[in-house]
Amino acid sequence: MNTEQGLLARDQSIHAGNRRTTARLHSQIDHDTWNLSAKRLPRASAIKLRDLHGILPFDGKRNPSSRSNTSQKVFFTYRTPANDFAPEIGIAESAAEAAVGIEALISPFVMDVAFQPLAVGFRDERGAARS
Repeated sequence: MNTEQGLLARDQSIHAGNRRTTARLHSQIDHDTWNLSAKRLPRASAIKLRDLHGILPFDGKRNPSSRSNTSQKVFFTYRTPANDFAPEIGIAESAAEAAVGIEALISPFVMDVAFQPLAVGFRDERGAARS
């Protein structure tokens, strides 16, 4: 029986009954060995799109296009009856937000969609005003 099989058998015997404790022994693994995520980058300013001929500009209160290690920013054009089907730029802060916006655009009952229509004010943990 190798070491891994021995530890597995030990874990199974410890899990007997209602008590679920693990006394498995592991050697400590260096942080850089297991942490394969991208390194944190300094905050970058938001991307500012110049005017594009024939496309309505992004009209949100807050431009969510700054760099992020955790979310994927999505830029796309869309058309709605509210602006006579002229193409308009939409910017979503995450793939999930873009998916919800696209779901709304697919609906025949939706007249218009707005991305980042409001700015929400709050105070951070240091008491500084943020939005």
